[in-house]
Amino acid sequence: MATGYKIPGNEVTKNGEFSFLQATTQRPLQLVAGFSLATLIGLVGAGALAAILRHTLETNQAGVGLSAVMIAAITASLFGTATIAALSEVRSYSRLLLPFNFSFLVHYVWFAFAASLHQNITLSLLPFSFIAVLTCSLFIDLLCRLARPERVAAVAYGMSPEHLNRLGRGVDIVTGPAIFSAQQYDVLLIDFAVPLPPEWSRFVSSAALTGCEVRHISNYVVQRTASLLPTDVEPDLTLQRRYRSSGYIAFKRFIDITIILLMAPIITPIIALAATAVLISMGRPIIFVQDRIGKGGNVFRMYKLRTMCAQCPGQNQSATEKGDLRVTPLGKVLRRFRIDELPQLLNVLKGDMSLIGPRPEQPQLVAKYRQVIPYYDLRHEVQPGLSGWAQVNYGYASTLEETQAKTSYDLFYIKEFGPALDIEIAIATIWVVVRGWNAR
Repeated sequence: MATGYKIPGNEVTKNGEFSFLQATTQRPLQLVAGFSLATLIGLVGAGALAAILRHTLETNQAGVGLSAVMIAAITASLFGTATIAALSEVRSYSRLLLPFNFSFLVHYVWFAFAASLHQNITLSLLPFSFIAVLTCSLFIDLLCRLARPERVAAVAYGMSPEHLNRLGRGVDIVTGPAIFSAQQYDVLLIDFAVPLPPEWSRFVSSAALTGCEVRHISNYVVQRTASLLPTDVEPDLTLQRRYRSSGYIAFKRFIDITIILLMAPIITPIIALAATAVLISMGRPIIFVQDRIGKGGNVFRMYKLRTMCAQCPGQNQSATEKGDLRVTPLGKVLRRFRIDELPQLLNVLKGDMSLIGPRPEQPQLVAKYRQVIPYYDLRHEVQPGLSGWAQVNYGYASTLEETQAKTSYDLFYIKEFGPALDIEIAIATIWVVVRGWNAR
């Protein structure tokens, strides 16, 4: 039986131990975002299939209708599964089949029953049915995880201390093949970059033959910590992401513009009131304009409501530190709720930024960081954003060490660029703004 060892700075549970807290706190927003997407796909698929059924009933083609419904059901299931695999960044696609199939079944029964009675669907009930199905799916998934948690072990041979320190809870460390039983675990972690001696190679092969999934420890740690260190970056990362997400970039641009236009009646008065307060308390200028580095390393002019005392000519620019004396009392309030960032919506409309992406930095700081932080320029592969993965997980960074840690989250965003992660960031951003977390 494998032994659970204490890793410095982390809690490692022994074989078989799994807590309710562990089942519910590992990136819950990722799970909600993935399940929401799968539930929506199931609802749309059920609606399309019910529309076919309604048409066949209205044309009184019973025989043809049955065949059409069967073909449509198979097509909808295949299309839904393929769409989940293509759009979602959640690795366990099989978990997403639960909300998809549950949503598809519930909504199709509802829609088909209404079609058989020649009644129309009450659209106002769809949000409630969506939330109900999503909630039930999350609860069932939680019960399944508590009843049968994923059992993970890591091969200690050739493993770096850095990977050991980042493994987290629930991973057993195997120090020798003789004490390990492959049947006890679902996942075995090894370092693919380290050649294994014959006894370890036979051990890994036998584990794979028993159904134990063998994963690269670097990939597991990246997903577990939601950050990507320079040592984890793959050489073809940039090319892979550009190829896989080219279609989503255009869709994301459309969503950005749509959201801003819909929110304009609410946001415009807030900006007007805040700008008036800045004018009364600090005078002109009201808008702070500064050069920032955007996609492809291009320089653009970024807008913010002024929250600091006017800078003296020739004074060096620097990142805002915690308790920075340059921030005025009004500025602290505006920063607390991120109201000072709202003028950047104009940058989004102009195409300089997106609602979600890595935060843009000043040219002077970029020139400094790219010299000492490996792969720092990968942040510029996508448009910068008002909020990002680093912002909701790490917050502001004023020192080189903080920037290095924050960059690991930006690199993770580049690697996992897609709708599921953007939805997760959007939800997390709302919570960060409400809490006023890490405002400077």
